[in-house]
Amino acid sequence: MIRDYGYCTSRFPRTFDCYDYVDCYNYMGIHDLLKLYKHGYSKVTDHVCREIRHNRITREEGIMLVRAYETKCTGNTQEFCKWLGITSNALQFLMNRHRNPRFWQEYSPNNWKFNGLSTKLELSDIPLSDVILTKLGFIVTDANRIRGSSGYVTVGKGYP
Repeated sequence: MIRDYGYCTSRFPRTFDCYDYVDCYNYMGIHDLLKLYKHGYSKVTDHVCREIRHNRITREEGIMLVRAYETKCTGNTQEFCKWLGITSNALQFLMNRHRNPRFWQEYSPNNWKFNGLSTKLELSDIPLSDVILTKLGFIVTDANRIRGSSGYVTVGKGYP
């Protein structure tokens, strides 16, 4: 698809899967963060489960991937807030209202601790490395046409 049809992939801050939803930064970022706040797991867990099910990675490698990506920042909130006409603090305030107390504890205002299922899994001290990502063989083109465009793009690429 990449070679024959120019399919574009991109690195995402919250998952190793560079193929999923490459046109929607809100889905891959803000929506995914809300999923973590509400349900205690995020898109990277879905991706890891698929890779384990297809025997492309081990359970331990999957846990390392989840821990590496699960609580990362979305990376696109400024553009989204500008488009909505609100501040990033206002967006975070709204999102914090959806945090599930089963998975999140607020120690002080805006100081949260995540207690999701991934934090309770036993794991050896093997550090996450690019070996796991190389093993998966995902091809990142980083040829994303949304970046550098003027204005906020709600649907990317499309037809030229």
